[in-house]
Amino acid sequence: MTTISSVEVSRDMCYAKVFVTFFTIGEQTAKGSLAVLREMAPYIRSLLGKQIRLRVTPELTFIFDESLTEGMRISNLVSNAVRDDEKRRVDEDNTEEGEDK
Repeated sequence: MTTISSVEVSRDMCYAKVFVTFFTIGEQTAKGSLAVLREMAPYIRSLLGKQIRLRVTPELTFIFDESLTEGMRISNLVSNAVRDDEKRRVDEDNTEEGEDK
């Protein structure tokens, strides 16, 4: 499944950078899906031109948006740091209780 996460259009409306993310299934890869989108860009542009009324239909450039992947990576790092911190705190509490006896 392909999701458009953002679109940047030039001032003259002639060019559009379309940032996409993919939820891959099986052997699909983001690289392969992006290649298909790039190959189909002229066809998608013609469909877009039929749906919108502009003097010029923008030329589409598809770009893989890594922000979702990077966000998930950072979220995992934070979760791991919190979990490790809690584990250290529990270990320190257990050590202090053992010393008090």
